[in-house]
Amino acid sequence: MTNTAHQEHHYHFGRGGRDAEHQKHQADIQALLDQHHLIDRVVEILPNGFNAITTSTDKHIATILQTHVTDMKARFAKGRAIRSWDKVYALLFAYREQVHVEYQLLSNGVQSQVTTDNPNLVAVLHAHAHAVSSFVAEGRKAASESYPLSPETLEKLPLHPHN
Repeated sequence: MTNTAHQEHHYHFGRGGRDAEHQKHQADIQALLDQHHLIDRVVEILPNGFNAITTSTDKHIATILQTHVTDMKARFAKGRAIRSWDKVYALLFAYREQVHVEYQLLSNGVQSQVTTDNPNLVAVLHAHAHAVSSFVAEGRKAASESYPLSPETLEKLPLHPHN
């Protein structure tokens, strides 16, 4: 993981926006990072992606988790990238048509499954699962880091795919 200031990052798909929707998403993310110690996450790595159960005993945080997952799935579908300075997230958005996101709201959080039929994308999904688990474990400290991918993965997945 590489820790660098956001100003030094190259944003592959722009900085996300300054509109009200983006500001709300950012506020929810910051609240989750600040309250990460109130969040529990269990991840099962799958051959084609991962399952995750992310919960909180704090009702307010559980509600933010649910809203965040719903908002991020919609944002993903629209191609409104976040963290595009991190190659893991840039690749997720570049290949979003090949990523399947399903989730179920739980009384205290959310269960999600993220998979792909593209074997070259599996390492990216696994890195994403690791990144989010790090956010839960470490909060803002982990959010300032980028998550590595092997040179082989990066070679197989150009940032601007030809679909």
